[in-house]
Amino acid sequence: MRKTVFTKHLENASEEELRQELAKLFDSYKEVKELYAMELGSTADRQKIYDQAKKKIAKFYERFKTRARQTKVNEIIKHLDRISIFDHELADLYLFHAEQVIDWLNYFTIRPVEWRSFTKSFKRGLELVLKSMSEDEFKERIYTIVDKSDCGWDTQPEAIELVDSILGNDFLVDKTS
Repeated sequence: MRKTVFTKHLENASEEELRQELAKLFDSYKEVKELYAMELGSTADRQKIYDQAKKKIAKFYERFKTRARQTKVNEIIKHLDRISIFDHELADLYLFHAEQVIDWLNYFTIRPVEWRSFTKSFKRGLELVLKSMSEDEFKERIYTIVDKSDCGWDTQPEAIELVDSILGNDFLVDKTS
């Protein structure tokens, strides 16, 4: 169906019919419920959705798993990226993913696919931290991620370079203060 046909349908429908359609969509599709929970819900409602996503992500990086499932993790993050309304909440999710990858990489041998996943999430998280102006809120977590990123193969300089390029060269210098 084309969007024009759908738009025409909406224009011809009464207000009561539109309400019924929305209620039917809300009852039928989990994605619609999550979208409205993000848009209209309280902070607790949004936090519940993020906590569920974090639990799912953490499960993919359990210590006994020798191979993380990047595709499934990326699907979870991409879904929340589409429906999220506050950048600082999404930054928290991206930094959480980066933390999970780094912890996993410190336990297993580093592989390019996991390192790319780390750099992608860490970079996006840093961009959202900057966009939401919440550097102070995430400062300690960023320091910890950079410290843990020394997991072999000369990886820490790349993490430091990401922080310097997005948050500025003086961000990590202020670590002692």
